[in-house]
Amino acid sequence: PLKTQLSMNKNCPNYSIITCTQLSRNLLGCATTQSDCLGPTDQKRAYIFKFHYKMTSSKVHQIPYVPTDEKETCMSRPKLYQIIPSEVCFSCDVCCRFLASDSPLAPIFTEAEKRHAISQGADPTLFQPQTDGKSSQIKLKPYKDFYICPFFEPETNRCTIYANRPLDCQLYPFALMFSEDRTRIVLGVDMLCPFSEAHFETETFQHHLQYVIDYVESEVVREQLAANWSLIGDYQETVKVFRTLNQKLTHATPSPNP
Repeated sequence: PLKTQLSMNKNCPNYSIITCTQLSRNLLGCATTQSDCLGPTDQKRAYIFKFHYKMTSSKVHQIPYVPTDEKETCMSRPKLYQIIPSEVCFSCDVCCRFLASDSPLAPIFTEAEKRHAISQGADPTLFQPQTDGKSSQIKLKPYKDFYICPFFEPETNRCTIYANRPLDCQLYPFALMFSEDRTRIVLGVDMLCPFSEAHFETETFQHHLQYVIDYVESEVVREQLAANWSLIGDYQETVKVFRTLNQKLTHATPSPNP
């Protein structure tokens, strides 16, 4: 079935570059809207990830998948597959909610992401310029006794821009931040996320960690992080570090020392 799908994809009129990432997405049935992203079983995911990494380890497929479907917005960066099933997110009360109006954890948009959001009707005044001179942090709005992202619908637990959410949101529950001594840039997983806490030690989640590492250290993402370095946050004790990032990224960003 895998060979058949590869063959069919190569004959597809929209065929550009068929990578294992695309094949994994096709087999997983990963859609472009949050309500459609209902994940398969862990067993099926584990099988697909094993196939994915067996193929990528051969160095045959090294170019990240750039979607060609009109439903997917391509802003010179491939989409990042979300491992957490949507039904889990819909029942969670952690994401997209903040204790303070000026929370440093509020989503940050790159320059391209901000332009796209505004072109789709977002209020330009929602975007607050950051110190890197390019990225912008979203202005939170009050809701009950806390604050929420203006693109978040608390009644349904859904994101109104999910298909085109920024890299900062795509990464979660993973986080880019400075190390505790602020000498390195590290990648970690937020253990406040119930799914991460429950599944971190599973084979599927551990495979996904390598996928996220490869994604963040890919050239196209590394260049965007270097240009929009406000995406790299301060150290958080709740984030379990699993990777010190490629030195090329560290050298491309301003000195992390205050």
